[in-house]
Amino acid sequence: MDRAADCVSGDSGRHQDLGCHQRGFRNAGCLCRCRWVWTTDSHGDPACKHGFDTRGCHPRGATGPGSSVVLRVVGAFPRPRGPSAEVHGLTPRRRSFISKFRPLSTDDGPEGLTLVGSTEQSTRTDIAGDVRVGLTSMPKWLPCIYFYDDAGSELFEQICELPEYYPTRTERSILETHADALVAHVQHRVDLVELGSGSATKTRLVVEALLRRHGELRFIPVDISRSILEESSRSLVEDYDRLEVHAVAGEYHDGLDYLKQQGAPPRLILWLGSNVGNFQRPDATHFLQRLHSTMRAEDRLLIGIDLRKEATVLEAAYDDAAGVTAAFNKNLLTRLNADLSADFDLDRFVHQSRWNAAEGRVEMHLVSQGRQSVCIKGIDLTVEFEDGESIHTENAYKYSAEEIESLATSAHFEAECQWLDEAQRFSVNLWKPRS
Repeated sequence: MDRAADCVSGDSGRHQDLGCHQRGFRNAGCLCRCRWVWTTDSHGDPACKHGFDTRGCHPRGATGPGSSVVLRVVGAFPRPRGPSAEVHGLTPRRRSFISKFRPLSTDDGPEGLTLVGSTEQSTRTDIAGDVRVGLTSMPKWLPCIYFYDDAGSELFEQICELPEYYPTRTERSILETHADALVAHVQHRVDLVELGSGSATKTRLVVEALLRRHGELRFIPVDISRSILEESSRSLVEDYDRLEVHAVAGEYHDGLDYLKQQGAPPRLILWLGSNVGNFQRPDATHFLQRLHSTMRAEDRLLIGIDLRKEATVLEAAYDDAAGVTAAFNKNLLTRLNADLSADFDLDRFVHQSRWNAAEGRVEMHLVSQGRQSVCIKGIDLTVEFEDGESIHTENAYKYSAEEIESLATSAHFEAECQWLDEAQRFSVNLWKPRS
């Protein structure tokens, strides 16, 4: 069921012109300067405080015809090693920054394909340090960034299609209904940027709307999984005429660094899937402030934020009956067994999701079944577990209307438009940077 009403400037009723400090949900639907609409129908503990790409799933959507376009896949080395390639005509600081983005060879890509990404060695070094810190802490934790190897990324794609996991289909329904309305707020041709792009299938709804409005588009997806990023980028350039893709293989901070070097045109930045919920609240503000520092007045941020709701719905979304989320969580241990020569017995750990009402977050844990010792040969570490002791692997913070308003204000954004589903489970918010 769709319901719409025009906003009246200066109206003291519920259809108000929206000032930055006066926005709220005001019922389900879009609350913005132009319309109010009904529609029908993801961690921030130390494990994720650095802004890793998590829970960034995009379900499959419609495709369009494609023709000759250029695909450039651009990634980042978190810890560049060795001499930098010479870059002429730049300051030393600029040369150092540009050298962070280096190509990897590809033999079977579309014409014009350039693939760049981080080295496996630097990733293994990160795992070693992070696992040592996390598993020697009390309570124990592991960084959620390591969910997303190839197997983990595929499992998460499956999670997004589960009946219990409402965020994906709810956000998708909002975008299906309002993609043209949201791009109407973008007056000029833009570059489309997405943080944590995943399979980029929800993104296709925005891509199609922008192509309808402006005729051509450059898309810059950022994702930590090179395999998913490359697959989705290839699919996009094959399916859409007049679309150019420049993909950044790396973490969020790599994406921000890449954005800093980009010039015109203006940008519409997507941060969907309630990935903001994977940050502790202060860290979410800090990251958005960093993002704000890369933006110009004409840029816009489209951010999906999951809403607080009953505990039974939330816990089921992160502990499905089919056991896919449990397999996703345990895959973290499988990865440590492979990458660090650990001997975790997956049968002796149980997946658990918990709603922490005081913190406003869903927590994911791996709970030890009995006392046990785990040897991690790759970092020369033995870890002791008590019966019932858990490894905290992920948080997914949920937001109220007031918390979304506070987040925007503290990160120096002004809300321009907001869309909700009819059940008020999820929000899609269009923000503009405040000077």
